[in-house]
Amino acid sequence: MTRVALFLLTAAPLLAQSAGRMLAFVDGVRWEQAPSAQCVKHTPVQMDIYATVEWTHHCTETREGLVRESFFYVFGEPARAARLRVDVRPIDESPDATAAILADLRQRLTARFGTPAHDPEMMEIGFRHLRYGQPVNGDHWQGGGLHYFLHANQTNPSPMGMRRGVQLIVLTDRLFAEREKDALIQRTETDDPVRTRLKARIGEPYSRPMQAPALVAREGLRDLATLLAESDRAGRPRRALYLLAAHEVTNRLSQTMDDPAPLRRMLSGYGAKIGGVTHQGGVDYRGDLLWRVWREFPETEGGELAFLELERRGWNTDTGEGCPPDPDLFRTVIERGEAFLAQHPQTDFRREITYNLAVANESWWSIAHAAADDQIVAQIPYPRKAANAREGEAARLRAIAYYKEVVRMAPESPQAAAALRRLPRLELSLDTGQRRFFCSYC
Repeated sequence: MTRVALFLLTAAPLLAQSAGRMLAFVDGVRWEQAPSAQCVKHTPVQMDIYATVEWTHHCTETREGLVRESFFYVFGEPARAARLRVDVRPIDESPDATAAILADLRQRLTARFGTPAHDPEMMEIGFRHLRYGQPVNGDHWQGGGLHYFLHANQTNPSPMGMRRGVQLIVLTDRLFAEREKDALIQRTETDDPVRTRLKARIGEPYSRPMQAPALVAREGLRDLATLLAESDRAGRPRRALYLLAAHEVTNRLSQTMDDPAPLRRMLSGYGAKIGGVTHQGGVDYRGDLLWRVWREFPETEGGELAFLELERRGWNTDTGEGCPPDPDLFRTVIERGEAFLAQHPQTDFRREITYNLAVANESWWSIAHAAADDQIVAQIPYPRKAANAREGEAARLRAIAYYKEVVRMAPESPQAAAALRRLPRLELSLDTGQRRFFCSYC
């Protein structure tokens, strides 16, 4: 304690200057300004799911003992890159300096804006819980159109590597509001219209094994037997639904069973093959019931649900290693999706299929521009790379058109929120890093 007290006494003026310079930098920022030519461009990757890390340009400078960073984003209309976030931190990350600068900054910001909050948790900027059940270890103030986040939690955010000292991260209201849309946007991946509809139409023989994957196989097989028996007795519309539900349950059971024999016996009369035990665990099932529903009952509700599921899978239900000879699953998604909408103009799933068409075209355009060392595209043989590059611009324009159609069709939907996030970047021809509907596993 004596050493710390002596350090604080002798270093207090210098540390106060550091805190003052950090706030002075933030106070002097020209928000919404465009990036300079010295800024580094950034292409998001598939895992960049938060607005705060979907920046387009990054600038940094080290001066007066501080690292000062600016992040630029493309959100909203008109489409343009604008500074919406700055990070500033001292070079000195020693525990003593960190404690002193944190205390000084906390005092200064509280004097300006009042008592800080300790939410919301934002893991991507290090504003997080250190232990379960405790509040976020950091302070959050809001005022003057800005959000100030202050903490000293160790983080390793791109692009600057590990950070151990004081971090003052400031977001504009516009970026913070965009960050709050992330949960809605992520529902485009988590919402499952197929399961929702089957749960409503079929009930417990479907929902019970789907909700409880830890059920012993005997109980799951009993529900599967019920679904198959009901499909035998039902007319075409209901038969399609029961067979689709049976596919879903079979798919779930196949992932945990270590003996293929019970499923083989049960499904032998329904055109579904069950392979052996896979090296990842479970038994090999390649969606034969799903394909059957689409091929035999395309005009029914179950047939449309099967189509939607196959579109979402990129028309690839293989469970083994490797990719098909042409990994461009997006081409099939586009061809079949456009044909389906033309043939089923009244489908209940126009929004979802239109959104998939937008994503598939965005994938085409982004993949066509992939760098030689791209971690996904460069990992496998890519026979149509040159052809895709020639046609990539047309795919970008189609993606824009489909995303705008989604917004017009369902403006409050998760798909519309995702479209509005993607559109400005596409309109500026800034790579989005979209890799959906591209097979890269080998």
